Amino acid sequence: MLVGVFMNMILYGVLVSQALTYYQVYKRDALWMRIFVACLLVIETANTALDMAMMYQPLILEYGQKLVYFPTVFMTQPLCVVLVSMPIQIFFAWRIFQLTQSLWIPLIISVFSVASFAGGVWTATMVQILREFVKKPLLHNSALLWFLASCVADVLITISLVRTLMSKKTGFVATDSVLDKIIRTTIQTGMITAIFSILDIVCFMAFPASPPAIVSDASDRRVRLPRSITPSTLFGTSLCPSSTPTASCRHSTHGSASPRRRMRRRSTNSSRGV
Repeated sequence: MLVGVFMNMILYGVLVSQALTYYQVYKRDALWMRIFVACLLVIETANTALDMAMMYQPLILEYGQKLVYFPTVFMTQPLCVVLVSMPIQIFFAWRIFQLTQSLWIPLIISVFSVASFAGGVWTATMVQILREFVKKPLLHNSALLWFLASCVADVLITISLVRTLMSKKTGFVATDSVLDKIIRTTIQTGMITAIFSILDIVCFMAFPASPPAIVSDASDRRVRLPRSITPSTLFGTSLCPSSTPTASCRHSTHGSASPRRRMRRRSTNSSRGV
């Protein structure tokens, strides 16, 4: 759990840096986009504070005691994750629609995103109802809905964006270079969230009796520790680098089209002169 909180705080610092760069460089972005980024930053800030509060209870207030109940604010973890992941996944679905003008893939992504949100809310509710570690297996159905739906949405987003951007290549070096950068960023940021979701599922199935993202004793320090602490920040850090290249791509595309138009005008004018 402590390792997960450390990872979350490191990623939170990266997110703050990305958000600062975004507001300094992309000042002409739409107001709703700037508000969207600000809202996600607020949620991530609250999530980081809640992570530290969640660590304070078992390591300070209840130090040396056997952990019987979930930490009081543990229910906020699934909520924070889905409050960040669902808007970002739907944002990417909207972007795919803008690029492809097709509703099917964005609609499927949105359905899985909403299903993941429902699974996260369900998990948070069950955590508050069950409260005890020994009842953790009763969380499996809701958590699997949350993880599986999120994983499918992330994979669909990554594959759809990469295929769409590959089809947009024009043969001009400037435009294709920008598209290649966006494709690399999409793969790097999109697949990492999918990988974490897959690891969630694997750990949930491999260690069904272990507490979720918590350390109950010294013998239970498994790879499961960072889970449920870092995903929301991973989603947040995946948004800024993926949203900012759009303007660059648009400018590069226009920049590569303009010389062609100028060349055509010159050839037309020269032919008229002859």
